[in-house]
Amino acid sequence: MDLLVRRERGRGARLLTGLLAMVLIAAWAGAVPGAAWAQQPQGQRPQDEFVPVKDLGQQEQLAAAPLLVAAYIVVWLALLVYLWSIWRRLGKVDQELSALTRRLADKGGAGKQQ
Repeated sequence: MDLLVRRERGRGARLLTGLLAMVLIAAWAGAVPGAAWAQQPQGQRPQDEFVPVKDLGQQEQLAAAPLLVAAYIVVWLALLVYLWSIWRRLGKVDQELSALTRRLADKGGAGKQQ
């Protein structure tokens, strides 16, 4: 049983390491929208009427890039929250397993004494 408990603790440590790696990736991805917005031209008037795509300038064709990066950040954050909740639940299962192991050991020891 002790081997099972050690194996479960190792899994929790691996999950925590993976969670930390995802947080670092999300933090790095957070810097990308700032760089994309910094490339937008300053002082241009907003568009008032329809302009065909072939007449658009190169910088205007990438206007959706910040939204795409923001969507990726939202998805990564949702994934991190989900993994964090799994990690917490795994910790509770580990505690319950330890308590059950102790109870079984106590019952086994009490049965041998009688």
